[in-house]
Amino acid sequence: MLFVPLLYLAILLPLSFNGIGIRESVFVIFAASWGITSADAVAFSLTVFALGLAGSLAGGIIYWFDRSARLDDTKSA
Repeated sequence: MLFVPLLYLAILLPLSFNGIGIRESVFVIFAASWGITSADAVAFSLTVFALGLAGSLAGGIIYWFDRSARLDDTKSA
């Protein structure tokens, strides 16, 4: 499981927008040592990215509506 910290270190490098492409390349390199095909590794990496993005989007929507409710409360006070 040493590849996970190395994967996140590679994502942090300012080489691409949000680590897209870097994440997939590094994951393909590490997954090859387990016998996972490149296509499966890229598909898994993009799926994990999409799930994280969906979770962040849901949290952002909740934050947005909660923020507007708090702003309405401060205006009426």
